Amino acid sequence: MINKLFFSPASLWEIIIKQGLERPDFQVNARLLRKGLLENKYQELAIISEHAIAVGELPPLLLTVSLSLSPKSKVLHYLLQTH
Repeated sequence: MINKLFFSPASLWEIIIKQGLERPDFQVNARLLRKGLLENKYQELAIISEHAIAVGELPPLLLTVSLSLSPKSKVLHYLLQTH
């Protein structure tokens, strides 16, 4: 079995937000990270608004686990749990 590697554009979005906050303890170049991920055969997840809406339809157990994640991470968590 071959493992497929994925990354979420929402993660890059979160990096850009943190850069905008000018946190001195957070030095990540989102463009360089994306380039490196793609060069290393990671596939970009195609997250759409329906995925975000589906978070509200998670079963209670999964929803409880997801509440500790950021909103964008909830979508990724949902995708991982259902696929």
